[in-house]
Amino acid sequence: TILEAANSVIKNNVQRRAKKLWSAKKNDSAITLHTFPTPRDEAEEIIKEILDAKMRRNLAFNDFAIIMRTNHQSRLFEEQLRRFRVPYVLIGGTKFFDRKEVKDIVAYLNVIINQQDEVSLLRIINTPHRSIGIHTLEILNRFCNANKTSLMGALRQIDHIPAISPKAVQSIKHFLAIISEYETRFAHNEKLAPLIKEFVSEIQYEKEVARVSEDRTEIESRMENIENLIEDIRYFEENEDNRSLRQYLSTMILSNTEKSPEEKLKDSNLTLITLHSCKGLEFPIVYLVGMEEGILPHSRSIDENNGDISEERRICYVGITRAKDELHLSYSLERTKYGETVHSLPSRFLSEIPESLITAAKSYESPEDNSKIAEFYLKKLKQLANS
Repeated sequence: TILEAANSVIKNNVQRRAKKLWSAKKNDSAITLHTFPTPRDEAEEIIKEILDAKMRRNLAFNDFAIIMRTNHQSRLFEEQLRRFRVPYVLIGGTKFFDRKEVKDIVAYLNVIINQQDEVSLLRIINTPHRSIGIHTLEILNRFCNANKTSLMGALRQIDHIPAISPKAVQSIKHFLAIISEYETRFAHNEKLAPLIKEFVSEIQYEKEVARVSEDRTEIESRMENIENLIEDIRYFEENEDNRSLRQYLSTMILSNTEKSPEEKLKDSNLTLITLHSCKGLEFPIVYLVGMEEGILPHSRSIDENNGDISEERRICYVGITRAKDELHLSYSLERTKYGETVHSLPSRFLSEIPESLITAAKSYESPEDNSKIAEFYLKKLKQLANS
């Protein structure tokens, strides 16, 4: 069934040699198509389904893979995996909580709730750049050792350390004032998401991002990651009983031990992987997510190749054939793009799979959605007939 679906998709590439995969293993299980209201629903429901299947069928987490077109799609799945304490590995990208700008803001939040967290404090004491360099840190370290105090204790006694320059002293005092202010405000149970947004603005973190980034695109990408972190915290506030910052950090920011990709795949971790990284790998159960126009096929391929999406179709074929036993395809009815909610259309590649091979799971589509989808596919058929 899975190979039939893959062959049905790839045969639509005009300029290719006829190639049909076959398998000695009989696979009678139908492919499942899932439709979700939003990408967050897609992530949450898929992780819940995986947990349910693991428990009922005595499976391991490394039986499952979630395959995405782009690394950008990983965040919402990572959010739910952390929420449900599912061990996972991300292949083909950097984990959301391992990205520099996310680690910086999280380090600030750790210091605000625990000023004895010296690992976090050392990470952010000069981020953004505030003239507290290696020389100043060496002086502070000597003071700590001589007076048996912590780094934060030394910072609070900065007026008694004459070897530190007046400029560094002023920077340290300003840093301490900000930490103290937000420690008080977080303790007074202000809403976390808007407070963190205000904090990021007050420390002028975007200027630091601009200082270390190569171009405007990189700046926007890094700041978007911070916006996504804040959105993640907003979702946490709305859905958890204990909504404190401390609880968020303990729930979501899990420590990761770095291993080689080969070691990671051998461990009992669920695999999050991009389509470009999954060639040559196979998994018993695959979720190929974000099957939408603009994602798969990618909008860039549609715009830049005069509508030639043969490479995207080949990538889709690779994704489908990663599944040994079960294949779950999914898409969302709407996405947020550039701050606006837009209606999504299912990938044209879904229409190339024979309906007889697909079992539909729960769908959230309305009659209006179905009308828009039908109109889209009719347009594609007309284009094909005229080509």
